[in-house]
Amino acid sequence: MNRVSKRRAALIIIIDDDSAMPTQFIKSTQTAMETWEFPLIIANCTGGDRFSETIDILKRQYPSIHVIQNDDHRCNGEIHQEAIDLAVHSFHADAVIVCQYPALQSEAHIHTICEHIDKGAQLVLGSRNKNKGAYISKHGASRPLLCKITSQLLRALYFLPTKAWFRASDPETPLMGFQVSLYNDASAALTNYTSGTNYLQFLMYTLVRSTAEVIEIPIHGVCEKRMHGKTLGQYTSAFRTRWRDPETKRFIKFGVVGFTGYIVNAVSLELFRHTVLTLTIAQYFQQFPNLSRFALFSSQSAWSAGFAAEIAIISNYLLNNFWTFSTHKIKSPVKFIAKLLQFNLTSFGGIVIQFFVIGLATRLFSDTAVVRGVALVFAVVFLIIPYNWTIYNRLIWRVKRRHSGK
Repeated sequence: MNRVSKRRAALIIIIDDDSAMPTQFIKSTQTAMETWEFPLIIANCTGGDRFSETIDILKRQYPSIHVIQNDDHRCNGEIHQEAIDLAVHSFHADAVIVCQYPALQSEAHIHTICEHIDKGAQLVLGSRNKNKGAYISKHGASRPLLCKITSQLLRALYFLPTKAWFRASDPETPLMGFQVSLYNDASAALTNYTSGTNYLQFLMYTLVRSTAEVIEIPIHGVCEKRMHGKTLGQYTSAFRTRWRDPETKRFIKFGVVGFTGYIVNAVSLELFRHTVLTLTIAQYFQQFPNLSRFALFSSQSAWSAGFAAEIAIISNYLLNNFWTFSTHKIKSPVKFIAKLLQFNLTSFGGIVIQFFVIGLATRLFSDTAVVRGVALVFAVVFLIIPYNWTIYNRLIWRVKRRHSGK
C-alpha cells in the first residue's frame, strides 16, 4: 500500500522570553497527526544562547528543526519575517502556524488549527477575548483587565469602522495559522510596508483584511508585563498601518468629499429657500385639499432641501469619480452619463431623507436658518453618509473585496 503524503504545516515557535526552557512544549507540538507533519522553526528573539544546549538535544530527536538565532541584535520583526519566509519559500509548507512562547499556554490548539484548515479555513486566530478564552497573568489581578483594554484599543485602531472588527477580537494573539495560498495572495500588500518590530500584528491585519472569513478559537494566553514604550509603539504601528492602507485613504477622501458636499448642500439649501421656484412649488401643493394631511408637500424648506440634496449629489459624483475612486473612475462619456443617472436613482433615498428630516424639523420647531442647519447636519451625519458609502462602494464604483476568490 502506498503511503499517503502528508500536508506540511510549518510550525514557528517564537521565543521572546528566556525565563523558561520550551522543551516539553516543543516535544508536544511534534505529536503526530494523520494528515499533517510539522517541520519546526524556532525563532529565538532573546539575543541569548540559553537554549543552545536544549536545541541541540531536540535536533537529534527532530532533524527537521531549524533555528533562527538573533545574534546580531536585529529587531524582532525581522526575525519573525525571516521565519515566515523560510516556512513559505524553503520548507514549501501548505500552511504556517505561528505561536509565541511562553504566551501560548497550550500546544493542543495547533492540532485544532490544522483541523480547521482541513475543513477549508484559510485563516485561524487564537483569541483570549472569545468565550472560554482568558488572559493569564502573574503580575496582579488587575493586569488581565488592563491587557484586555489595551488590546481592544489596538483592535479599534486596526479595524474600525470596517467589518474586520468582527473578524478578529485579539490583535495581539499569540497564535495564528494560515494557508500559504492566502499569504501569497496578500504578498503584494506585505511588500509595501517595512516590517518593524510589530510585523506579526501587521501580518495579522493584512490577512484578516484579505479574506471574508476568519476562524477564531478561544485560548488561554499569558498577559505579559507591559512597558509603556512597547504599548505606545504598538499603537503607533497600528496607526501607521491604517494610514498607509489604500482603503483608509479612500475613506478619508470620501470624508473630504462628503464635507465639501455638505457645504454645497448647506449653501444651496439657503439659496433655494429664498427663490421663487421653491415658493411656487410649495404654494402649488396648497391648492389640493386632499394633500392637506401631507403638510411637508407645502413646505418651502422641504422642497429647498430636496433641490439642495440634488446639487450636492452631482457635486459628490464628480469629486468621487475623479478623486476618491480614481482607480475605478468612469472614463467613457456614455457610461459617465449612464452612471450619473444611476447614481441619481440610487441616491434618491438621500433626497427623500433630507426632504423629510428638514421639512419635519421646520414644522416641529420653526422655519429658521438655525433649525434648517441643525436638521441638515443630523440628516447627513446619521443617515445620508452611511447610505451613500454603501451605494458608492457596491453599486457605482463596485469596489470589490480584497480576496480574489470572494
